[in-house]
Amino acid sequence: MQKSVKVLALLLALLCFVTALTACDGGKTPDQNGEDTTAGKAQESTAEETETETEFFPDVEKQNYGQEFYLNIQAGGTNPKKFYWVEEGSKDAMSEAIYARQTSVFDHLGVEIIGVEAGAYDSYADKFKTAVKNKDGSVHTLQTHVYFGVVSMITENYLVDYQKMPGLNLDADYWNRDFMEGLAAGDYLFLGYSDYNLVNTHVITFNKKLLAQYEDALEESVYDMVQNYHWTLDQMIALAELVYVDRTADGKTADDTFGITGNQWVPFCGMLKACDINFVELNDQGNYELSVYNDKNKEKCADMISKIADLSKSDSSWFWYRTEGTEQVTITSDRTLMYLQSTFSLTDNLDYDVDFGVLPFPMYNEDQKEVGYRSLEWGGLLVIPNYLEDATMVGETLEMMSFYSDDVTVTFYEKLLGKQVADAPEDKIMLDIIWDSVCSDFGLNYSHMSETLDRVIYMVPNLTHANTTESLASYVQSVEKGCDKALSAFFKKLQILKDKMQ
Repeated sequence: MQKSVKVLALLLALLCFVTALTACDGGKTPDQNGEDTTAGKAQESTAEETETETEFFPDVEKQNYGQEFYLNIQAGGTNPKKFYWVEEGSKDAMSEAIYARQTSVFDHLGVEIIGVEAGAYDSYADKFKTAVKNKDGSVHTLQTHVYFGVVSMITENYLVDYQKMPGLNLDADYWNRDFMEGLAAGDYLFLGYSDYNLVNTHVITFNKKLLAQYEDALEESVYDMVQNYHWTLDQMIALAELVYVDRTADGKTADDTFGITGNQWVPFCGMLKACDINFVELNDQGNYELSVYNDKNKEKCADMISKIADLSKSDSSWFWYRTEGTEQVTITSDRTLMYLQSTFSLTDNLDYDVDFGVLPFPMYNEDQKEVGYRSLEWGGLLVIPNYLEDATMVGETLEMMSFYSDDVTVTFYEKLLGKQVADAPEDKIMLDIIWDSVCSDFGLNYSHMSETLDRVIYMVPNLTHANTTESLASYVQSVEKGCDKALSAFFKKLQILKDKMQ
């Protein structure tokens, strides 16, 4: 977000009081020089406070490059193009904010941003590589898929290290440097993340009308649970278990009313992160290794998997494993208390007459308060073609795009919540908590370095769906060696790349 420096200037006017001694000569008293002063005349001290605001602005000089900037966006749900680039403004507030950002960049740099769909998740990376090899100028920045293509673009030397890019100030608060460093490939920051990147994570929406029927059973509201760090895995399960209505009296079917529903595939991957379990972590030797089932996490992971598996198989839930041939019960059906969905899909709810609220994924337990809530980011990342390493125009354009994203982010909130921003400010607070808790995971963004690491990312859905027979221990045993081998091979490739670059 843009910085503001507020300077307070306090102007104090001090007036002296003179103690008057009443004299017989009509109330006049002599001062030390023998001159008369008027007794009883005293004015109160006054203080005036004025406030001025100095707006932070990037150290980017006004230019007139007269160039087009091709922003390639991997097509699909990870990065809906309409959330990042529009051809022209419209009455839609989101489009207006995005177009205003593009106009602001043009006014400052003389650069026209052109949004280009880069292709589907399984083909965009190859198109990008071809464009880089040809140096054809068709890509200045690419928004990637969350993991498809990321590893190969790095190890095959197609990307610029952000630390070398001119025109950028990665320490500015509209860049999320901590996020980027969490995804560092050795010494390199190839993957960019700034305020330009709208948060795409998973949340729990809940039906307010349905919840009102069960509020007497709660010690505090769900909003208070979150703010008091009482919103835990056990609390979510207990809330779900309050609700199950067999509408057809023929057992559990999609026509019933449930405590919690949702896609048991991608959303479930974030459960590990929410419980403060990373897919991979740096060990004491500074190397990444599988961490979901290490000594620190083994007991927690086993307990979490067991509880979610029991919930998934209970009457209180209706989860569909992946999406094949399964009826779906969403928040818009008015037949579920809670529903797992992505932030980008929240706009879909506004077309239905359902009053919904928003909650983060729960913590493992209240001991996690020091860490707080954690939301796994599923949006794309920003990468720059390697042959543009010295292109000041590219760096400055990215800098200004990030700086001018304030209004887009605010409007994104309002578009997600619609009228509910005014009607339910507590939901805005929940989204603030979710936005502030968004984090990356090296394991997710680099998961395509091996099939075994890819299996780890989807461990929770794979181990908790109704038809699974695989145990957690055997599952981890089947992937552990493959993950460590893949991680080791990745960093060997990085060393080779480093030697070439020096």
